[in-house]
Amino acid sequence: TPMDETVTEEIATEEATTEETTTEETETADVVVYDESTASDFVISDGVLTAYTGTATDVTIPSGVTSIANGAFKNNTTIKKVVFPTSLLSVGNDAFNGCTDLREVQMNEGLTSIGSYAFNEVGFGGKDATQALVYGTLTIPSTVSQIGHRAFRSCQYLKEVTFINGETLGLEYLYSYENHNMFENCVSLQKVTLPDRAREIPNNAFINCEALEEVVIGSNVEIIGDNAFKNCKSLQKIECPSTLKTIGEGAFAGCTTIKIILTCSIHNISFNGVRGIGNRFPHCS
Repeated sequence: TPMDETVTEEIATEEATTEETTTEETETADVVVYDESTASDFVISDGVLTAYTGTATDVTIPSGVTSIANGAFKNNTTIKKVVFPTSLLSVGNDAFNGCTDLREVQMNEGLTSIGSYAFNEVGFGGKDATQALVYGTLTIPSTVSQIGHRAFRSCQYLKEVTFINGETLGLEYLYSYENHNMFENCVSLQKVTLPDRAREIPNNAFINCEALEEVVIGSNVEIIGDNAFKNCKSLQKIECPSTLKTIGEGAFAGCTTIKIILTCSIHNISFNGVRGIGNRFPHCS
């Protein structure tokens, strides 16, 4: 009947309208989507990842996580790769401490803080069948403005570290406080590229990095801290910028074959008044 046809048309119109509305909401809603197969592996509260209970070797931190809590992955010897989301702002103390088989860490632009011992004893690589180093690289984003004490200490296979230059200096002395030991005992580390925005290489930053051959120092560095490159026996040459004002005690102690190129007047450099210049370069030939 005509009445039945009218009712049918109204129902069809309502269904079509509902489908359109649902489609629009799906397209416009700002929804954080998790991989359902792995979502239960992450313990997340208010954007903070507090624990990981999975067994995967490759781990992608879910989008929307803003912080990895202290010790969240500590002593996890299963994971080999971790990828940070663009939302991540900080990595807590000991977050990946003792993850000895972790070979690759993909950090995000937007990350601002890396805690103390965050990657202590992380492998950052390994050896192939011929005993050659594989992986072994680390890129630190331009947005990082704080790195904690011994954050990358004793990373056995870490071969090269690059700090990305940012457009601004951020915190001028961003990596500095007493006895920092940022890359202490990274015995395979061969090359480091420091950012122009850094004004100071902190105390003990690269102490005992015996394989370190090349260091590219940023153009604004003013201070090389105490023991910063102590026992870097393979370091052949280092070019210091014209901004350099202070070389700390024992900064190049044990660098037996190093050649240091200064682009500033030696008279403008303070050696902290401790037993003169020789104490900065003991046992250097």
